[in-house]
Amino acid sequence: MNRRKKNTGSYSKRSYNRNSELKLLDLILRRFGFRIVPFVIVIIALAFGGKLIGYPQLYDLIFQQETSISTGEYYVSRVVDGDTMLVRYIDKNGNEIEEKLRLIGVDTPESVSPDPSRNTDAGKDASSYTKSRLEHKKIELEFDAGERDKYGRLLAYVYIDGKMYNEELLEKGYARTMTIPPNVKYSDRFHAIEQKAKRDGKGFWKGASPYR
Repeated sequence: MNRRKKNTGSYSKRSYNRNSELKLLDLILRRFGFRIVPFVIVIIALAFGGKLIGYPQLYDLIFQQETSISTGEYYVSRVVDGDTMLVRYIDKNGNEIEEKLRLIGVDTPESVSPDPSRNTDAGKDASSYTKSRLEHKKIELEFDAGERDKYGRLLAYVYIDGKMYNEELLEKGYARTMTIPPNVKYSDRFHAIEQKAKRDGKGFWKGASPYR
């Protein structure tokens, strides 16, 4: 196995053919003339503006860049809290990578905040549950429109034993929904699961809200 590389939060390398893009631009200009230039300028501004304000997924969506992220097997090396963990995988270049992953669409109460007053028993329960379910286990990932957040963390739906773990946290009342566009693929489903958990008094929903 190749030397392991630790991800420092930088974004995945993108690979694309610049010559093909230039040829496409030339073809568009020949066909439509300079009438299309203002539209192209707006699109490019949105793409690079997204990078500058901390939303690189806008750039990815517009230019459809390929990623070096593996589409194969992932291993949870450590659980940080209820909705965050460190995962290892082999990238497309054959390197072993370890980086932080955040679950899409769910939010567990705080348990490892530098401010002790924000940490809650419910957060510790969610963290313990995620450790028991995922730590040192192989998982599968499903990505949405935005592959990373503004902190450089991977964003994904996690599957263990064929079941989506994001949903499991909601079903058991260990998390609430948290929808952040453009990752909205399962948002309606997540809200329905959350409402049922509330009605059934699952997990922390049977008491006072643990969110501060």
